[in-house]
Amino acid sequence: LDEEFRGKSTEAMGSFMGMIDKVEAKAKEGGRLRPLFDELVEVQRKYRESKNMTRDHRNKVWAKLDGAFKEIKGKLFGDQDNNKNQNQGNSPSARTQRRLDGLLNAIEKMERSMRRDEDDLEFIEDLKDFIKIVRGKTLILFTSFHSIKEAFLWLEHDLKKDGITVYAQSIWGWKQKLIDFYKQNATNSVLIWTNTFWEWVDIPWDDLKYLIIHKIPFMVPTDPIFQWRSQLFKDPFSEYAIPKAVIKLKQWFWRLIRTKNDSWVVIFLDDRIYSSNWGNALYTAFPENIKKRVWFTQDFLDILNKSKN
Repeated sequence: LDEEFRGKSTEAMGSFMGMIDKVEAKAKEGGRLRPLFDELVEVQRKYRESKNMTRDHRNKVWAKLDGAFKEIKGKLFGDQDNNKNQNQGNSPSARTQRRLDGLLNAIEKMERSMRRDEDDLEFIEDLKDFIKIVRGKTLILFTSFHSIKEAFLWLEHDLKKDGITVYAQSIWGWKQKLIDFYKQNATNSVLIWTNTFWEWVDIPWDDLKYLIIHKIPFMVPTDPIFQWRSQLFKDPFSEYAIPKAVIKLKQWFWRLIRTKNDSWVVIFLDDRIYSSNWGNALYTAFPENIKKRVWFTQDFLDILNKSKN
């Protein structure tokens, strides 16, 4: 499936490159710039929603898209560097430029918010399908209480109809009570915790088989300790935030491996591990000699479903 993923990634990259080529060709032929700019915005939206490309292919598409944007914006608004002083003033063109920039920023923020809501709904539905197949023995790690509450509200009612109980941190009481309830029927139960909660709780290993990690465990940017230590680095993200996340992931994996016979399925949902420039660094957190696969959600669910039947 790795080859299949790369094939689909190549196909998606070709599609995006073709769309950008068409916009650039229209610009060279003297097409109206405003509609062409809107076309690029639409291509950018589809690019951000696309999750079936490798990091290298995403970088190539982004470089071409960025170049096309600069070309169109240069023709549409003029040379920003040459007009810098004018834009800082109060001329009609400067005021128009500022209003346009503000409008584009507002639209982009609204689109990001809507995409985030849509992604959350899609994620919950996929999670629900997964749990209905495996039924239980599952631990889901979130990075915030807000995510736990949202997931619980979406999952609990539907899964209860299928005889599956969702035990969520801070909703089902104190931690020992949570584990005791879970152990009574682990085969048909799911645990939802924050990653920090897991670090302080002994998990009943025999009653767990699936670990689902929702997001890369980065430190909270507003944490005072994180902010203070970040000042010690030239590039806080790559030199401090990423190494700290790698260490935490390693600790999680080592908590799973107790004996040579331990067998787990770890599902990592954050696609930034393969779609971002820095994602490859996180692969060092994975233990050696384990099977690693990149799956499309539906393909994974189909294979899992067949293995259960």
